[in-house]
Amino acid sequence: MVTAEKASREVEECRCLLQGMAKNLLDRLYGPGGPPWGTPFSCLEDVALRLADRLRKSFLDLALSRQADAFLQGCPNASCLCPSCGQPTLPRDCEPRLLFCRAATVEWQEPHRYCRKCRKAFFPQSRSLGIDQGHYSTSLLDLVCYAGANKPSFREASLDLGKIGNIAVHEKQVERLSKRIGAERLAERDEQVRRFLALPLAERCDAVPAGVQAPGMDQVAVIMADAGMMQLRDPAEQAASGGTAGPLCGDLPATTGEEAQQATSAARGAEGGATAAAASPENDDEPDEDDPDRDKPPSGRHWHEDKVGLVLTMRSPVQQSDPCPQIPETFLDADRVATIVRGLKKSAPLKEEETSATASAEEKEPEQADEEAAEYEGPKLEKRRVVASRQSWPLFGPMLASAAWLAGFATAPRKAFVADGARAIWRVWKTRFSSYVPILDFIHAMSYVYAAAKAVGEDVAAGWTLYAKWIVWVWQGKVNLVIEELQKWQEEHGRPEKGDAETSPRSVVNKTLGYLRNNQDKMKYDAYRQKGLPIVSSLVESMVKQISRRVKGTEKFWGEQGAEAILQLRADYLSDGDVMAGFWQRRQAAATGQRAYRSAA
Repeated sequence: MVTAEKASREVEECRCLLQGMAKNLLDRLYGPGGPPWGTPFSCLEDVALRLADRLRKSFLDLALSRQADAFLQGCPNASCLCPSCGQPTLPRDCEPRLLFCRAATVEWQEPHRYCRKCRKAFFPQSRSLGIDQGHYSTSLLDLVCYAGANKPSFREASLDLGKIGNIAVHEKQVERLSKRIGAERLAERDEQVRRFLALPLAERCDAVPAGVQAPGMDQVAVIMADAGMMQLRDPAEQAASGGTAGPLCGDLPATTGEEAQQATSAARGAEGGATAAAASPENDDEPDEDDPDRDKPPSGRHWHEDKVGLVLTMRSPVQQSDPCPQIPETFLDADRVATIVRGLKKSAPLKEEETSATASAEEKEPEQADEEAAEYEGPKLEKRRVVASRQSWPLFGPMLASAAWLAGFATAPRKAFVADGARAIWRVWKTRFSSYVPILDFIHAMSYVYAAAKAVGEDVAAGWTLYAKWIVWVWQGKVNLVIEELQKWQEEHGRPEKGDAETSPRSVVNKTLGYLRNNQDKMKYDAYRQKGLPIVSSLVESMVKQISRRVKGTEKFWGEQGAEAILQLRADYLSDGDVMAGFWQRRQAAATGQRAYRSAA
């Protein structure tokens, strides 16, 4: 339902005047009898919009012209000082100014001053208005960036701005503005990370930023991380198109020896080692080729990882015992389980199956799915902050840690880190979130158990029987029993030999055994439920898909800088709390009124 917005104080004070103007305009256009009978409403609406457009333009033109004239007559000394050096500036002839905004296209003569020391033009009125020297107002920039970051393409963003907002912005201009504002947000993000890394270790671990309320006793501080895929142009292609191949934020400082070692091995030693060189985004795409939970890119050399993290505040009680010791029926439904496992790219490979129940599982009514999922209710989401980047995992870790610290997670009574089995992600946990309870996503664990059971079983029925027994053990935190049975089977049938197919029973069992052994300490699901902690990473999996809607596509090829800027904007707009509103306020307050370049000597 569409509702009218509450009028501001200024509008309320002019209500009678506006009603009188509306009456006079109506009399002038149609006379006392109103529009002729049979006049389409669309015609009346079009006339009203055109009158409103003209009124808005006249109002803003006159308002800014009067403000400029008043400044020229008074010229307060404080407003005439150079914002860079603080020295007095010299008057120059006013310059014609054109500003596109959501209300109208505004034109006026703007006061102009000049600083000899800095050799820069200075526009005091722009500084007072909180706008830069571009041609777009803050509110229009916000609208353009929102469309550019959330629509599937810059072209669609341009079309929607024209159709919905009646604002004509070419798709290339949408792209340029989105990347420029995204770069400004990246500069803010990197500065936050630098300040966080510069804090004493005790403050990083045991303090909360001023004005931030840490999660309470009934809340859980949760970190989730995962990776998606996007296509990047080759460095030669970027150079040919005028872009740069290097990372936009590649100079982000790595202040500990651990960070330099993350790309090749687990962190060693305590924090506070020697300074290490920052890694480039590509450095983290190559290691761990044998990592079973590492995203496998589609065919083609252009595919690279983008990293996504969630900083979540959730609510749940602590129980005296496991609130759901019996596994939900969802995980014992053959059709549903087969559908879930097929939807996971990261799992042990499955043998070709004759089962035909996948389609029927997908066709279940939504009410039935909701009823089954309600058997176990995990923590409820209250607030989320999204972090996304093309940077390597060693550099993404500090970004995620900084966002968690700014959310007040350092002193949270309950903290959890949830992810799949990718080694690079767990190195981030080890170096940045070691005080958080590590939790392996239950769905990924289920997919490996399912694959092993299908491989070991003599037929479909026997395989399902094994799966039903093993997954109950996993749900109850008894993964050691599953490992024992798989070890016994491997002792009887041997390890995979050279030439064995990836889907052979010995290969599948060997892969599953390694996965379960490596993550056994993160699979105490009964204890996690008792403490009110989440046991699935579905929120970050969903967030990866939402970000991929914007950046991933077979015909989408990004430059490194453009990709990083759009990932940042996309993450900001997907976060709770209107992150960008704060950014625009800071941007207006920081406006200098100066041009970015110097005049010739």
